[in-house]
Amino acid sequence: MSNILPDFIMKNFHLTAGAKLTYADIYSRCWRDGGAFISRKSLAGNTGQSVRTVQRHLNELEMVGLICRRKADGNGESAECKGVLWVELSPLASSKAMSVS
Repeated sequence: MSNILPDFIMKNFHLTAGAKLTYADIYSRCWRDGGAFISRKSLAGNTGQSVRTVQRHLNELEMVGLICRRKADGNGESAECKGVLWVELSPLASSKAMSVS
């Protein structure tokens, strides 16, 4: 059975367990190009964390360069995209992940 998380994430002792869990959910939803439309609310529901905790973990993952994110609609004003982010694995993370899987 293969891990959902690549070794370079699992063995990264600078990341909190919650950030790894959040990354695992993002990683499982990413398309082949390394990106996905994701809301903080759905990340929270899938991982059993609060939305605020997910936000802290997204900040942590972005700070160490594992993800990049932006509002899905470009300006945050579209009702159907409210609260949805476009999240991409960083080029380094996605190249390492693809070589592991």
